[in-house]
Amino acid sequence: MMQVVQGHVSDAEGQPVPGATVLAPGTLLVTTTNATGDYTLSVPAGTALKFGYADFADEVLRRRSASHQQQRHQQHTQRGTDPGG
Repeated sequence: MMQVVQGHVSDAEGQPVPGATVLAPGTLLVTTTNATGDYTLSVPAGTALKFGYADFADEVLRRRSASHQQQRHQQHTQRGTDPGG
């Protein structure tokens, strides 16, 4: 069964991240965020989502089972930086 997932991608300061990739790993299901950081994607029930954007670390998030779920995701870890300092 497919579920519609809607969400918003923002950076550590809460600013929208337009053009971020949102995909279901292992599938061809992918979308990008719009100018305000929002996305909508239909995926099989229980599918994790992977978020990516240039200069940020990719992150995989598991969804709850709700058929229409808002996900707020912050892209805040830059690639190649030490999170410890």
